[in-house]
Amino acid sequence: MLDEPTAGLDPAGRENLMANIRDYHRNKKRTIILVSHSMDEIARNVDRILVLKSAHVLMSGTPAEVFARAEELLSAGLDVPQVTRIAMRLREQGLAIDPAVYTVEALERELLALRRGETGC
Repeated sequence: MLDEPTAGLDPAGRENLMANIRDYHRNKKRTIILVSHSMDEIARNVDRILVLKSAHVLMSGTPAEVFARAEELLSAGLDVPQVTRIAMRLREQGLAIDPAVYTVEALERELLALRRGETGC
């Protein structure tokens, strides 16, 4: 269990530590419980999310499942990845962006699909 392991680190140190954690997980086949308030960090590094609020489970699922409920997270006073906020604003402007977007790569795919005339959701 790692509680805020990257707190206080510069961006290079954060990425280096998270790469080491990912390598450990992959090579040793061990479950790692990562506690963090950084939703951008969570979005990039986990397979499953358990959201706690006031010691109660608010929701759980894959990053796509959890961040697709961004409005609910924000209403509960919790954060979402920056790219999820951008996707929300684009949806508010009428663009058909999938609510489960939580990475830059996923948003890029959605925008390219819209540009080609495909729908995102």
